[in-house]
Amino acid sequence: VVELKPSQHEHFVDVLAALMRHDGETAGRLMIDHQYPSDGQQIAAETDFCTTLSSITDKVADEPFFDNIGRYTSRIFDSAVRSRIRLEGYFVSTTVAIRVMEGIANALDKDVKIGDLAMPWIITAPQFARALSSPFDDVIILLGDS
Repeated sequence: VVELKPSQHEHFVDVLAALMRHDGETAGRLMIDHQYPSDGQQIAAETDFCTTLSSITDKVADEPFFDNIGRYTSRIFDSAVRSRIRLEGYFVSTTVAIRVMEGIANALDKDVKIGDLAMPWIITAPQFARALSSPFDDVIILLGDS
């Protein structure tokens, strides 16, 4: 079971909103665990990770976000491993939990579209409306990217 604190939930929504806006740079910066000091090598790794996320979001700009969430998740995690950066732990846990739920739902009914079912709820959530309208500049500065 994954349970997020309110601040973690808000942060997770910000990541999803950035991905859905096809803003890979912001999504990448938000996913990175910033509690450890960064040296030049770490900063380069973070930049590489964010560049990969931007590439992913640029390529999928014409696709519905949830149609290929498994593929996106795999590429994001592969990029984090390749870049040797740490992702926010609760982001990874929540993402894996969502993938497990999606796998179970698809095993029971391969035609079920979890994203289509969740989208009306997601887009009407007040947190999501805030995240979509936020420019994220203040969030990035708080995370240490100036």
